[in-house]
Amino acid sequence: MHMVFHARLLKPATPNDPTRFPNREPLRPDPTFPNEEEYKIETILDHRNIRGRREYLVHLLGYSNSDDSWVKEKDLHAANLLEEYLTAIEKEKQDNKASPGDQAKGRRGARAT
Repeated sequence: MHMVFHARLLKPATPNDPTRFPNREPLRPDPTFPNEEEYKIETILDHRNIRGRREYLVHLLGYSNSDDSWVKEKDLHAANLLEEYLTAIEKEKQDNKASPGDQAKGRRGARAT
């Protein structure tokens, strides 16, 4: 069973009057802490797209490879590392396009027995 009601029953929202109703003041979000420490990213290793959003596999400075983790693009605060990574990916794509004959030979040679 679904709780359903007609749209005519809706009323426009009215702002709260804190002088009349002081207990109805909406909760305010906690302040952000600018001095909060962030992990330092050493390198960006890989990327993937999940539901239209990009994530990057990052290696954290001072941690082992088993601690590598996926970080959402919006949470990645290392613009210079991201630029280096994207440049390297673009260069790799161009190198792969420049020598398509080498790749084809490699595939044929692998099949021959």
